[in-house]
Amino acid sequence: MPAVPLPASREQIRKLGERLASGSRVSDDDLHALEELVACHMYALELARPRLDGLAEAVGAAPLHVTHRPKTTTTIIEKLRREGDMSLARMQDLAGIRIVGAFTLTEQERLADEICQRLPADPRAPKTVDRRADPRYGYRAVHVIVSLDGITIEVQVRTMAQHLWADLMERLADRLGRQIRYGEPRRLLPA
Repeated sequence: MPAVPLPASREQIRKLGERLASGSRVSDDDLHALEELVACHMYALELARPRLDGLAEAVGAAPLHVTHRPKTTTTIIEKLRREGDMSLARMQDLAGIRIVGAFTLTEQERLADEICQRLPADPRAPKTVDRRADPRYGYRAVHVIVSLDGITIEVQVRTMAQHLWADLMERLADRLGRQIRYGEPRRLLPA
């Protein structure tokens, strides 16, 4: 597949993120620009996903459940508004792949290493973020941040227990408000 360039310069994407984070009404033009950026990241996911075929066999792990999806425009805008210093041009999880399986922590590390081998520098070298050593509000996983044709995507590698915890937190957030995922107090929702 041929490369698909970002729909705007990094500076234009940064400025778009500032407008989206401002808290004011999102213009149709800005929403369209964000949708183009998300579509570009979806293309990167489609390039990356086949490279992970046979991953379990390569590291001797149990079968894996692999899914991929881009972040929604609503979630991106919420994240920009919640994290005031976040730059849209540097946001690493606009698109992601999630790998879940009944594997050990050692196998989880081997999977992350194998992902780095299968998705080498293009142009940036892969980076591993170990949320087991540095959990966020109970969330644990290993994230591998990779670049395909200059587009950054995040590959989450979760054990079954890590995935169950994250799923539980998502379900609680649906009932109590998304802010509980980030250590903020819950809000009471109308009955």
